[in-house]
Amino acid sequence: MDFSYSSEDFDNYKLVTLYGNLSLSVCSDFERFLRDSLKKLNLVIDMSEIRVITTSGMNVFVTAGIDARNSGKRVIIMRPGSDLREMIERMHNYEYFIIVDSIEEARMKIKYYT
Repeated sequence: MDFSYSSEDFDNYKLVTLYGNLSLSVCSDFERFLRDSLKKLNLVIDMSEIRVITTSGMNVFVTAGIDARNSGKRVIIMRPGSDLREMIERMHNYEYFIIVDSIEEARMKIKYYT
């Protein structure tokens, strides 16, 4: 399955919903999109429709998390699958983004952590 995403802007965050497989072949364009988006808003990234994510794909989120912190913003990962949660734990990436299970929880984290 190919990779695609949709996005919608809200008051203080952009909701980005991902679909398919996030791998090296699509990372540079997606990373550029995230970087441009973080100039204006926090990011809530809905991962519920992601089937496969490679370590290159994971590095896109780490880079976005670093960029976000440097600009006073946050990257919130919403509804990651169990494989992605396990990858985050193995790579010790909790310092780069916040993981949530709902949009309400994401809104609360943005309110208290930005």
